Amino acid sequence: MQFKNFPYRLLLSFVVIAFLGQACTEQEVDSEKRGSIIAINPIGSYTKEALIVELENQITGISLLFPVTNGIDAYQVVYNTIDPNGNPTICSGVMAIPQLDTDTISLPVASYQHGTVVRKTEAPSIDGIEKYIPMALAGNGYLGVATDYLGLGLSPGLHPYIHAKSEATAVIDMLRALRNYCHENDIAYSDKLFLFGYSQGGHATMAAQKEIETNYSKEFKLTAVAPMSGPYSVSGVMKDLMLSEEPYPTPNYLPYLLLTYHKYYGMYNSPSDFLLAPYDSIMPALFDGTHGGGEIDNLMEPLGAPIRIVKPEVVTSFTVNPNHPLWDILRDNDTYNFSPKAPIKMYYCTGDTQVKYLNALVAQDYFLANNQTNTEAIFNNGGDHGDCVVPSLLKAKVWFEQLRYD
Repeated sequence: MQFKNFPYRLLLSFVVIAFLGQACTEQEVDSEKRGSIIAINPIGSYTKEALIVELENQITGISLLFPVTNGIDAYQVVYNTIDPNGNPTICSGVMAIPQLDTDTISLPVASYQHGTVVRKTEAPSIDGIEKYIPMALAGNGYLGVATDYLGLGLSPGLHPYIHAKSEATAVIDMLRALRNYCHENDIAYSDKLFLFGYSQGGHATMAAQKEIETNYSKEFKLTAVAPMSGPYSVSGVMKDLMLSEEPYPTPNYLPYLLLTYHKYYGMYNSPSDFLLAPYDSIMPALFDGTHGGGEIDNLMEPLGAPIRIVKPEVVTSFTVNPNHPLWDILRDNDTYNFSPKAPIKMYYCTGDTQVKYLNALVAQDYFLANNQTNTEAIFNNGGDHGDCVVPSLLKAKVWFEQLRYD
């Protein structure tokens, strides 16, 4: 059941965002303001029976992964956060609340991080299919959230793609927004906090764990973390994949990454410094948030390998120069170079052509070399990227359930 006034509330949110875009200064957002709620727009209110129907209509079999035990109220939330430079900005996301009496129980919290999208409206809080994962979690008694990430949903500007720091702050401030909502509405939440995500969401999940345990361990205590089929080794496994002369199933990933790092690290003066014509003018326009990844893939498909949009001299300079600035940028966005405190399980499939399973093995090797005994890289099957979603979600959910009542 959709709320009839949702479009008007959505319009109001865009007005708020436009105002904030004018009002922001170069000063960093006060830490107490991060996660404060700007707007809450209803997505839907569902009885247990209505939620089962809605979930099955959207994702066949999801109620088997997440058995529905109660009704929910789902919202789009707009909240304060910071951009990659520490300046104030806003982000949006999904918040799903179980229809349960918390006078007698405290609810666990689960944050799901979504996979790659290019069009802003494909983010979970608007039209993205992955909104149904936090909704399904709420239908199983969890407080479920999913950030849209910066630059997607109702957030302005270019999405900082595979940018670990901003993925982490978007997740952390979404959790703060949930906490603020619970305090304001007398909803009791437990000390159980779970993070999980697929594809880019796997990268964001590990980035959030790293940031929480490094800088916010007094504020958040993680129970378990499940990154799934994520690009954790940006400077290694994913770099090799992007430099390859072989065709790649989703070539838009490369210009998405390069335009992000160009904007937020300032490595070049303009896209013309690293992209061949006409892609130097075409690509920035295609990543304005109104185009889908499939449209960009179709444009790039005749090239064969995505690296062919990059100037050959730029590729050569990077590959032969170990001091090229791009190396530091890629390493800055590796997510596995820390010592996890909360248990972490990385799920993967060996036939994955989009995000090579070696990402999980590289991360696990690093953890083991640093005497981490609470980490696992878990093989699902030999399937491709899409084949790995369901078994990963199922195993993560079973694991979370084992820890939920400990």
